[in-house]
Amino acid sequence: MKSIVKHIFLAFALCSVQFSIAQTPTWKNITPAGWSGTFTSVDYFDGNGLIAIANNGYFYQSLDTGLTWTPYPQPVSTITSISLYPDHKRAYICDGSHLYQTTDAAVSWQEIKYTGITASYLGLSIDYIYIKNEDTLLAGVNDRINGAKIYLSPDKGKTWTLVGENLEGDSPLGSAINDFYFVNPSQGYALGNGFYAETVNGGHSWTLSVIDFNIAFVSILEIPKHPTIISIAIPQSDQLPPFDSTVFFKGGIQKIVQAGSMLYGVYGHNFFSSADSGKTWTIKSIDANKNFKSIAFVDQQTGIIVGEELTTYRTNDGGTTWTKYVYGGAEGFNKIYCKTKDECYITGNAGRLFHTTNGGTSWDFRDLYNGALQNVIFPTNDTGYISASGSIFRTIDAGTNWIRFKQTTGGAFIYFPTKDTGFIGYAGGSSPDIAKSTDAGKTWNTWLADMTFVTYKTGGGGACFRSTKEGLVGGDNSLLYTNDGGNSWQNKAVGITGNEISATNDKGWVILSIYDSTVNSLQQGFVRMFKCDKDINCKETITTANGGGLKKVNDSTLCFQSGDSIYFSKDYGNTWKSQLYWNGYQDLCFSTTKIAYSIGIGSIYKAWFASNLAITNIKENNKTVSITLSFTDGVSSINTTMYLLNNVGDTVYSVNKVIENGLLFSITLPNTIADGTYSIVIMPNDTLLYNKAQSQPFSIITTSVDIIDKDKKPVITVVGDIIGCNCQTPFEIYNIVGQRMQNNTELPIGIYIVKCNNIIQKVIIRP
Repeated sequence: MKSIVKHIFLAFALCSVQFSIAQTPTWKNITPAGWSGTFTSVDYFDGNGLIAIANNGYFYQSLDTGLTWTPYPQPVSTITSISLYPDHKRAYICDGSHLYQTTDAAVSWQEIKYTGITASYLGLSIDYIYIKNEDTLLAGVNDRINGAKIYLSPDKGKTWTLVGENLEGDSPLGSAINDFYFVNPSQGYALGNGFYAETVNGGHSWTLSVIDFNIAFVSILEIPKHPTIISIAIPQSDQLPPFDSTVFFKGGIQKIVQAGSMLYGVYGHNFFSSADSGKTWTIKSIDANKNFKSIAFVDQQTGIIVGEELTTYRTNDGGTTWTKYVYGGAEGFNKIYCKTKDECYITGNAGRLFHTTNGGTSWDFRDLYNGALQNVIFPTNDTGYISASGSIFRTIDAGTNWIRFKQTTGGAFIYFPTKDTGFIGYAGGSSPDIAKSTDAGKTWNTWLADMTFVTYKTGGGGACFRSTKEGLVGGDNSLLYTNDGGNSWQNKAVGITGNEISATNDKGWVILSIYDSTVNSLQQGFVRMFKCDKDINCKETITTANGGGLKKVNDSTLCFQSGDSIYFSKDYGNTWKSQLYWNGYQDLCFSTTKIAYSIGIGSIYKAWFASNLAITNIKENNKTVSITLSFTDGVSSINTTMYLLNNVGDTVYSVNKVIENGLLFSITLPNTIADGTYSIVIMPNDTLLYNKAQSQPFSIITTSVDIIDKDKKPVITVVGDIIGCNCQTPFEIYNIVGQRMQNNTELPIGIYIVKCNNIIQKVIIRP
């Protein structure tokens, strides 16, 4: 009998597999929106609390006088000024060329499509909007040509007329209008850097009066029911502005507000207050490490100061005492620790603990401390510890609650081999102490006096404990070793400074030592890496430029940062290779070999290391394609889509498939697939973690085939279960799984493919 069938003849395709960390990573900034930046101004809006502006493109609203803030996007990326009506519900903001207004106390903002203010070829900057009365606005404008300009609008910013120009002090390019003040509806002043201008007709024309190029006139404040005008400036001379009843400030106050009978102001890191309408002032330093940007008082007792790194200072007693509050991670991250690929902790420099359970998609935080938090470690899933100078925090419910205990070290190092026994301290320099606790951090024993080799006790700052008994500590010019839990110490590896130490799973140690640049005449310090065996016999493995951050990736793999590179060792620290580039991280943590988290001063990044997939076997029989896909990163299966591509790269067939690692799977192709050259592409659904696999080209050939019984004698013959062919060239026989069969031998009952005279036929040997 005869039948017509199609046959697909496929070539074998192989792809190489590489260790995932050897791949170039994909970095993504996962810092929560608005977590870093600087507050630039703050104002009170009636009914909506405090609204602060930051330089990161966000507004911040506080309904509890600066204790907590909620960020939301600004309509413009950079706001040059904000101006409020007396009702504290309506306001204007500008960003240089755009102008926005709010009528609902900063809940929403609408852009004003104005006319009349034109830009020069160098651009335009609307620096300041002044509300003269209900309808009339004045704008200080700088187009970077011939000094500042003043525009007037009679209709709340819709149309503008040029009323003052060529206003400049120290430089035409740097000239800007900082503030306006009107003594009465007709007479007013415009303040700038090195100059002020005067109007006597309500702002419709201005006359320039240059006072002093060294004086930046910032603001004027009229105190209601008092004749005093406060002129706030940054003077370099004793010349005073010719305003009547003027109190003049040397040193410059950035902003003054009135609350009841009190005047309050900020400048630099100082807080100013006056109880006599500005005749005398009290100056108080709040934080020498911060520059204040703005001040607002809700009433005479309750006020806030905002400044650098999204930091708020709040008072409830008229400025006598201040309490610091920080939003997000703006004061900087310190260390990162990942329990799993999705759950990570970050310690903050302002005592804040950050936490994610979804791989950095969202973060929560809590304030644990009034100083910097150092390291985090979880010896068990439920028990964890956080170190800080003089304190340690413990959780026994997987981070839900933290209890604080006292300890006497700097807390730069922490390690708990068990949930109850741990070590802390060894900050190096003047704080070399290491303390041990056997009661889960409640009490600590400090070993400083017990260290035998006191010459080396100040140390390089590194320490590592492999167990409750065995530990290695960096000394001044050697390593200190204990194998009895710190009861005794041995001096090892003289000449090595251990700044960072890691225990390896081959019973050895990896030492990172930082040396001074004067040793080898480099401009910066340099790092020497050492590998030590279990007896602390050490050999140098690599020397690089300034670096640090020694971390363990898995049992055999470690990494550290040097300059703009990250170095990896996959053999317990014996050899190193620079495999990827990323600049600027402060601490790095691998949650798996394929996922890493990195933190900078105020940013969080996540990296995916995409590994290759390997097609190790591919066969076809009767429209069924069998494929084996391998991947060597410990994952059992992945979700993929398999594509069949023609010779021009078009997809002619696709199917979704969950592929098991290293196991043969089959795909049945439709009969509509035409003859031609094809390739197979396996695309992982998670393209961040896996690269695609593609086979070599293969052919699909359609052939008419005779199915021959034993009693029929065509070109292909079957005699006594032996397949023969009378063709002029050698013929080939394959079984159904693609194995080559020997010619002129009896074959088992089954289906065979015979290739003879370039003709492919299927032969069935029947009982």
